[in-house]
Amino acid sequence: LLEVLIAFQPEIGSASFPTLASLCRFMSLESLNDIPGYQDSNINPTWQYHNFLGFTSHRNPYAKDPANNLKVDLIYQYGAPANISEYTIRAQLVQFTQFRTLFESFRFKMFEWYTAVLFWKSQSPWPSLRGGLYDWFLGMTGGYYGVRSALSGTSSAGIGDTNIQSWVHAQMNLMDHSIAVVTSPTTTTTPDDTGSMMVPLCIQVHAYTLAGCQSGRLLYSKTFHIPAKQQQQEPNAAVISIPNSSLPFVGDNVTLYRIITTTTIENEEENPMSISEYWLSNWTSSSSSSPSANGSINNIPVQDLSSLGEWREDTSNHVALDVSAMYCGYCREDDDGIKISQSSSSSICNAAGCSHSEIAVSLTNPTALATTNYYHTDDYRNYCGKEAIAFAVWTELHSSETDDATTTKDTRVLPTLYSNGLFSILRNETRYVCMDPSLGQNGNSEISKLQVHISGWNVKDVIVPVQETQVKDTTIEVD
Repeated sequence: LLEVLIAFQPEIGSASFPTLASLCRFMSLESLNDIPGYQDSNINPTWQYHNFLGFTSHRNPYAKDPANNLKVDLIYQYGAPANISEYTIRAQLVQFTQFRTLFESFRFKMFEWYTAVLFWKSQSPWPSLRGGLYDWFLGMTGGYYGVRSALSGTSSAGIGDTNIQSWVHAQMNLMDHSIAVVTSPTTTTTPDDTGSMMVPLCIQVHAYTLAGCQSGRLLYSKTFHIPAKQQQQEPNAAVISIPNSSLPFVGDNVTLYRIITTTTIENEEENPMSISEYWLSNWTSSSSSSPSANGSINNIPVQDLSSLGEWREDTSNHVALDVSAMYCGYCREDDDGIKISQSSSSSICNAAGCSHSEIAVSLTNPTALATTNYYHTDDYRNYCGKEAIAFAVWTELHSSETDDATTTKDTRVLPTLYSNGLFSILRNETRYVCMDPSLGQNGNSEISKLQVHISGWNVKDVIVPVQETQVKDTTIEVD
């Protein structure tokens, strides 16, 4: 009935595109700025040579009638890009949403339709304009962060967290906008010899105006409770569908839906298991300009995200984040070859849940206005942008070491693993990123020469040094 021929999917993937820093390493400035036109038209020969794979989706590529073959340019959905920088950041957002949807969908039907899935391929074998989670130079793409988002569900920001709660993740079904909780089977079982423990879950949904003057305005809130007893009824289930959870569209243009999973309401801001974010335009309007009126692909309405492009162009209200970065300790060998594991006592490292050898980054969207009800006054435009959400925040680890101070080079520490990326920060909120540079070519640089670069859709660029903190010996292990 389901017509599923391959339960174990060994090869799934989507279009991928490198970041600007990687592009500059193998393409000329002239070729870079000759970006594709609408619906992947006028592709530059150099782009073709490097295997460009576009971001135009087809409802039915085999349809003989053009009316039945809706084509949607997912890059230009955000407004026409003016240059390669604008094209690239749009490509990262598109990859994030596509890869996240891909893995959330497989997890939603895991052990019902599917038994396992493999991503093909995670990296291109040469500098190309397609690939996967990271490019030829080992730079992470938006697809990497989309997969991390889909597979998230951890009570800490640590990259390698193995806590049992790290398999609890609430997500939205983009076809009917309902909420489901995806877990590992061990998370929903009763206590046993392995120590697995069921806990009641609290799923909170908040919707905010994303773009424009009223960015950050709370439009909708709803809480769903999943008691342990309900989970016990299907002890081996990997998915818990929440009845009557289809969300309405609220707002005027693009709305940010944030889904937070905690064990109690009180833990929402302290220790969420997962935070899932979806930026969506109106899927219900019958007006001629609405995405639903423009058709759908795979029963998902075509989105109109052009207001995000207009919002990005207006730099007057871009958000300045408060950022700090701390090195969380490391393992060293003493003169006798004895390994000594050291960890930091930094509050940032503890709050982020980063492991030793990782770098903890704290990012805060500064305190909101004292007046919380100004949206309901006639004078709210005087406060335009004062509650703005920091959208699509991107962090990168760099080394200040250069061969020649007069030349420009790629200073990224490659590869560096990141716990999170392309996320949003509400006003008066702090979020954390853990970075693991241990595999990087210049990841062993002196801490004083490491820097964290921050950027985002509407975020002012900032560079902060990585600070060292006092460390304490925790264990001594002899090889």
